Amino acid sequence: MLLNIALLLHAAGAIAAANRPQPFSLSSNNAPGRAAAIEKTRQGFLYGKDDTLIGVNPWPAGPLGKKAVKEQFSAFIATEEPYLKSVDQDTAHAQKSLNGTLHLDSFEDYLKLYDGQWQKSVPRGLADGVLRNAKSDLYFSMERLSVHPESLRRVKPDERVALRVQDSIARKITTKTQRSLQKEGRLFIVDHSSLANLTLTKGRYAGACEALFFIHPTSGDFLPLAIRPNNGSPLVYTPLDEDNDWTLAKIMLNANDVWHNQWYHLAAAHISSDLIYMSATRSFSDMHPVWGLIRRVAVNSFAYRPGASATLVNPGGDIEKNFAWNGDQAIKYSKQEWKTECAPWQANYLEAKLKRRGLIECSYGPELKSFPYYEDASVILGALRTFINAYVHAYYTSDAAITADKELVAWFHEAAHAASIVDFPDSISTRSELVAVLSHHAYLITILHGSLNTNSLVHYSAVLPMHPLSLYKPLPTKKGISSLVPFLPDLEASIQHIALVASFNRGQIGNTTDSLHLLFEEPQFHSRINKKARAAVEVYSATLSRFSKDVKGRTLDGDGYSQGMPFVWNLYNPSTAPGILAA
Repeated sequence: MLLNIALLLHAAGAIAAANRPQPFSLSSNNAPGRAAAIEKTRQGFLYGKDDTLIGVNPWPAGPLGKKAVKEQFSAFIATEEPYLKSVDQDTAHAQKSLNGTLHLDSFEDYLKLYDGQWQKSVPRGLADGVLRNAKSDLYFSMERLSVHPESLRRVKPDERVALRVQDSIARKITTKTQRSLQKEGRLFIVDHSSLANLTLTKGRYAGACEALFFIHPTSGDFLPLAIRPNNGSPLVYTPLDEDNDWTLAKIMLNANDVWHNQWYHLAAAHISSDLIYMSATRSFSDMHPVWGLIRRVAVNSFAYRPGASATLVNPGGDIEKNFAWNGDQAIKYSKQEWKTECAPWQANYLEAKLKRRGLIECSYGPELKSFPYYEDASVILGALRTFINAYVHAYYTSDAAITADKELVAWFHEAAHAASIVDFPDSISTRSELVAVLSHHAYLITILHGSLNTNSLVHYSAVLPMHPLSLYKPLPTKKGISSLVPFLPDLEASIQHIALVASFNRGQIGNTTDSLHLLFEEPQFHSRINKKARAAVEVYSATLSRFSKDVKGRTLDGDGYSQGMPFVWNLYNPSTAPGILAA
């Protein structure tokens, strides 16, 4: 009897050991089985035509490709359920408590949409200053250096600027003419004029705004100068206009930026991630540490195109219900952003991109006094780079080991050629080159994606009434509007708006292994990495733990500012920010 029990226990242990994921390792010349497994994957996982509504090729095909899409979509749906349940409960509560009691008759009434509401789906609530200082010009301008970081650039001294502000008006606002500001490198622009090429949904309205910002010659503050809606009239709004007119102009630009954020992020984060995932699937053994790291960050990468096709960009979907343009126009715009901005790999490394746009290390203008997005992103990307560098060195003892790794060399060639990733290096010879590529992949998913989507929407970039997804009255052709309310969503549309953006919030991800802070402590990943890599995880987690305390401790100072802004920006608290491709 005892012998039988012992045999059963031994057998159970052997089965468990056999099913336990094996530690990551590099390939060797004596591993024909590993090479054969990769070849089998390549035969079953193919590049095919994108059959989702997104329509950007390539897309997984073949039996293994289709299986991967199906499995990842199913896993994603399972993780979505608790978030959507919270949103449904909060929506029902808002409808019951606000219908008949909240009348949206003024700008201030819209702030009450958040009073005691959305407590399950947005458990942390909104940060200090977000509602109270919503109309502030400094708030509006500093959003471009935090909440909306991908649309602003510095105007070069010799370029032609179509949007012109009269010298007398510019001097009253800035102390200088627009031309003088430009020559001194103090002028900045956000240009969404290409939105005029999209077809608006019937009954919805939006501008295709151009906006000028400037660094004040005396205070050094970053402030707004002018906004042109480009709605068929020659109107140009400035801070000298009446409050309602100027506030409407700011709302129009915000609505454009929210739109831009979503479809820029689809291209830059999701399409890029899919290409990396496809090429890596066809190049690496499941045992490879680089493939393990890619999978850890790009969780369920293939789920998002089917998900968006099912509920967002489909006819009658959430985009059509809430935005000024429908799903077809969203896809058209995202493809445009992919081709013109997002596709190049190395050119969009964080520092390279910000230098190109004149936001850091600018040779022809003064430094920004405060750049919260870059300040926080630098800490997080620095921690990621330090970890990835240690991770790479934990497996590759020299640069020679890089060139000797057939799977790694094959992946670089696959990504650059078969997957056609623009500007992706087609060969590799050093560990530093690998660190750069993997760090950019991590940046796209953890930092860029997080800044434009997920938690940002309900906490910052789509907070009513300053950030509607659409306007509901034709844009004025002359100044002097008496009220902002007719342009804003009614109560039903406002609740629907908040419910949509709350569904992207990952309020329950805090202090889990899907958070930025504990990203690499996920048990399955952590159990497969070697000792040196685990030591690097400890350093990474400790670094972000300290940064989390710093971010959590942010408050408005005695003058009402945090990071030079009249609101607290805590989006990149690593304990609450997603580290994975979460939505």
